[in-house]
Amino acid sequence: MTSPVATEAPVPLISNTAEPPDLTGRSRMAWNVIISWAGQMVFIVAGFIMPRMIDRRLGQETLGIWDFSWSMVAYFGLIQMGVGSSVSRYVAKYRARGEVDLVSSIVSSVMFLQSAMALVILALAGLLAYLLPSFWGLRLGDGIGDAQVVVMTLGASLAIQIALAAFTGVITGCHRWDIHNYIKAGWHVVTVVAMIVVLQLGLGIRSLALASLIGLALADLNRIICAFVLCPGMRVGVRLVRASMIRSAFGFGVKTLAPRAADLLLNQTSSILIAGFLGPAALALYSRPRSLAQHTHMLVSKLAFVVTPTASAMHSASRREELRELLVGATRYAACVSLPLTIGLAIMGGPLMLLWMGPDYANGTLVALVALGNFAMFTFMPAMSLLTGMNAHGRPGMVHLAAAVCSVGLVFLALGPLKLGLEGVALAVGLPLTAAYGGYVVVHTCKHVDMPWITFLRRALGTPMLCSAPLAACLIVSRVLMSAQPLHALWLGSLTGGVLLTIAYWRYVLPDRVKVRTLRLLGMSGLAA
Repeated sequence: MTSPVATEAPVPLISNTAEPPDLTGRSRMAWNVIISWAGQMVFIVAGFIMPRMIDRRLGQETLGIWDFSWSMVAYFGLIQMGVGSSVSRYVAKYRARGEVDLVSSIVSSVMFLQSAMALVILALAGLLAYLLPSFWGLRLGDGIGDAQVVVMTLGASLAIQIALAAFTGVITGCHRWDIHNYIKAGWHVVTVVAMIVVLQLGLGIRSLALASLIGLALADLNRIICAFVLCPGMRVGVRLVRASMIRSAFGFGVKTLAPRAADLLLNQTSSILIAGFLGPAALALYSRPRSLAQHTHMLVSKLAFVVTPTASAMHSASRREELRELLVGATRYAACVSLPLTIGLAIMGGPLMLLWMGPDYANGTLVALVALGNFAMFTFMPAMSLLTGMNAHGRPGMVHLAAAVCSVGLVFLALGPLKLGLEGVALAVGLPLTAAYGGYVVVHTCKHVDMPWITFLRRALGTPMLCSAPLAACLIVSRVLMSAQPLHALWLGSLTGGVLLTIAYWRYVLPDRVKVRTLRLLGMSGLAA
């Protein structure tokens, strides 16, 4: 995999030109978001292909074991205490001030600390693999040996990712999300191709895990190269490690840890409970609708991630009005993505699952509940990212964690005493999450940027809701009129509603400068004029 920066000169930390570069990254936000979405599409395609292939080649039970192994290993990510997330913020902050020596120091300090954490993760992965037969042998049955090997291999992948995470922070802290996503897209392509070869050769999930490890290693090698190209003055070494930097990274990371722990509780703990109560096959049935919602809504997260370093630079420069406009604009665009996708999954989730995974997975009610439960979190994710850039995300993170703990308790009740099945799990996960993000995070963020929350909601959500109404109408009418032909209803409703949504967004959402650039790219310069 070649380096994606070979054709573009690095941006210096300090410019001697009359007009210095925009170190806040605001001028690159639109392009960063677009390229992030393009990269995410590769991930979404991979997410559609691989589960279907594993299900057909190896069976539903094996797919559930794959999901279970990922869920177990994911907990080890908490060991890094959110330290890796600090690099992007501090690199953006120090570059805005022209302090290249501090960039070297924060990268070296975080890398030193996380390398030690990676060794701990390797040890814990080995211990977990050893203990699996004692705790999960009966439920996993003949698949326990595969689960042990996959846990070890995925643990090694996570260790490598954490040890080298600082270089990802350098790239995103330089506001080069395009490069970050070039590498990520290449990683997914290589990994998916390798996995397809593995399945075609008749090999099992052990080889799939090894293919994933190799793809990750190649991607991290590219990240290291690109980080040094983007920051030619940056150095990495033990002598540059500073206790003060470690403390700063820890202080920032601990605030980030809460929402990360919350995500693990919401996704991984619920998966483990499903596997424990209902078995790996049931986990496969639940994970696919959840994966569908998460894949589509990950487009919003790409927008949210771009907000953090930009908000950090703006906050450092005391540009308060720009912060308010950043919050409103980012949330509006997030809603423009999350709202129609949520509407589509809520109405057409069943036919879509039928088309993707087959009739065993076509539970429209489950898809709708999962999608609606995620809506508030993904729509208001830019608000949390803005707070992260301002280093004011501590309390919202704790509220997110409290909501996750509540959800886990409700999931246990839904699967145990109440026996509500997978639909009960979706409700248990979604309701506390909606209250946390749709309520507290909104109010808290508006308080920090001095904006009434009513004004924020009106400005951010009004236009997306009006534009999405025709889409909802088309999907509902198609579903009702063609109830006996769900796949035909899916295509007809999506096509007609999508056309109307595109027209509405072009007219009322897209900025004029984006319209002009789009028309020029399409060869319609006359219309652009």
